[in-house]
Amino acid sequence: MDTKRRVLRTAILTAVVLLCLSISPIGFTLAVGGGNKICSFLGDDLKPSILDQDIFEFNGTKGEKITVTLGEDSSGSHTGRRANLSLMDWVTRTWFFRTTTGVLPRTITATLPATGKYLILVAELPGLARLQSFRGAYCLTLASSAGAYATLAPTPWVEPTENSAPVANAGADQTAFVTQTVTLDGSKSSDVDGDPLTYNWLFISIPSGSGAALSNPMDVKPTFVVDKPGTYIVQLIVNDGNVDSAPDATSVSTENSKPVANAGPDTVSVVDTSSYSVVATVSVGGNPRGIDVSPDGLMVFVTNVMSDTVSVIDTTALTAPAVTINVGSYPLGIAVAPDGDKVYIANNGTNDVSVIDTASRMVTSIIPVGEWPYGIAVSPDGSTVYVANNGTNDISVIDSASETVTATIPVGSGSSGVAVTPGGTKVVVANAQQNNVSIIDTLSLTVTTTVPVGLNPNFMGKFIAGPSKSL
Repeated sequence: MDTKRRVLRTAILTAVVLLCLSISPIGFTLAVGGGNKICSFLGDDLKPSILDQDIFEFNGTKGEKITVTLGEDSSGSHTGRRANLSLMDWVTRTWFFRTTTGVLPRTITATLPATGKYLILVAELPGLARLQSFRGAYCLTLASSAGAYATLAPTPWVEPTENSAPVANAGADQTAFVTQTVTLDGSKSSDVDGDPLTYNWLFISIPSGSGAALSNPMDVKPTFVVDKPGTYIVQLIVNDGNVDSAPDATSVSTENSKPVANAGPDTVSVVDTSSYSVVATVSVGGNPRGIDVSPDGLMVFVTNVMSDTVSVIDTTALTAPAVTINVGSYPLGIAVAPDGDKVYIANNGTNDVSVIDTASRMVTSIIPVGEWPYGIAVSPDGSTVYVANNGTNDISVIDSASETVTATIPVGSGSSGVAVTPGGTKVVVANAQQNNVSIIDTLSLTVTTTVPVGLNPNFMGKFIAGPSKSL
């Protein structure tokens, strides 16, 4: 098998030389005017303890849009379905596009940040995920807005020398409160050979019902949101380009963490806007989160994530107990219809929207939406409801008359907050994991603009604009 594998590597390199001379040997083709295709093999049996990887290089221009497609080579056999596909800016040594969990075939697109050399990495997955790695014949295609490239050349494979395994350090254990964003830290991981490290984080244990997800399992300092009380155990494995480290783990617990406002009983504070002072405190359900007011100002609705309820406060009788309405699991976002007849609740735990009739104060309908709905907003005319689904990274569009989802709009990663402009022509979505905002045209139901913003834009709110500003 060793001899056969070495022959294959030699054949690949020989074929690349022919490709540079504009000759298309078997297994390596050049699509004139459309892209560049090259085929290889992933899964090195010479060193089972070493992750196999192929690296290809090309020269690009700043602002150029490229498309990289990785798929199975139908002429060869394979096992597994997942592979690491990454793109590096060679000048800055920055991996500005990394994917690890996708299933072949897959495509990534990117706009090149600078002019110079770039590398494409195709590799097996590290750690436990290696059991699902693609191993076998594959083809890689590179297409560019500037036309086909002259060559897509793999770098020579060199037999590894003696190597010491790196050491993973997942950082100290932490405590946190529910809804807090926690940052993990693997920066103290090390390698005695001085090799650069790659990181692979993985949840080993999470509380029952939690939908916690890492912002990027390949980051040295990924984040996640604590969404349920309990203990989260996260494992880190690092790789020095040759071998995995032994796993190290860290825990994040909600036990003995600092309290959330308001301390003591779960309450809503009423503020007099003329004096900006608290004039009343009303008890509500467990861990109040979302809040909205009826158009006539007589009712306040509050979602309570830990009791799966909505509290209704009568603003004319602030000393009276709030009315409690049972809704879905872990209610977050809330929006009152412009006419005040209905209230819409985004239930993060049951992936649906509860519709409350304000006259009877009862749930009259339940509408399934995407995974982990967070924010929710109603159009100014009341005809459409928009729900930000954090788990599926999209917006569910609900027709309020039929109470059904009529469209789903893909947006950025970690979509959470959503609001509608006063004119009803645009929907604004906060994408917490990509640090940007998607602008949706309500007529075409497509994203027309993406605006970079600050770190972790999040959650629910109303649209705010100055008198001379509009979208």
